[in-house]
Amino acid sequence: MKHLLKTALLFICILAVSSTFAQKVGYLNFQELVQDMPEIKKVKVKMDSLNMQWEETIKMTNEDIQKKMADYEAHVATWTPTIKSLKEKDIIDLRGKAESLNQTAQEDLQAQQKKLLEPIVKRAKEGVAIVAKEGGYTMVIDSSAEILVYTNPADDLLPLVRKKIGLGTVFPK
Repeated sequence: MKHLLKTALLFICILAVSSTFAQKVGYLNFQELVQDMPEIKKVKVKMDSLNMQWEETIKMTNEDIQKKMADYEAHVATWTPTIKSLKEKDIIDLRGKAESLNQTAQEDLQAQQKKLLEPIVKRAKEGVAIVAKEGGYTMVIDSSAEILVYTNPADDLLPLVRKKIGLGTVFPK
């Protein structure tokens, strides 16, 4: 009898432990979700505008360099060594400014994009969290990295999250 009781107790413990570790896992393409949100259009317009502003500033700097180079080449033979040295330094400084502008532009564009995307990503994550909790999912994997070997379409949370955050139904691409 003791042996039967120990076996039953062991069986109950194994069931309890295995049910504790059972996890329901869902997935969705998070990038697709964010790209389908209507707010993303405003971000794209803003980023295009910022990009054009930076391109214009950089273009003007490069045109200034070209003008100074043309002036240098046209007059170098007539200048004194001191003037020649000043003109060369001016061109070198402008090239450094152009490089600095390129780097600053990239950093600014990245910072602005992050700032503009932050509330959109937050809204998407909140939608995912709500759907995951409602569906009893303990984990949601982002399938946009394309590392999943197999996924059950029933565990794709993208349609549910779209509905939860008000995007409506979008047909598969």
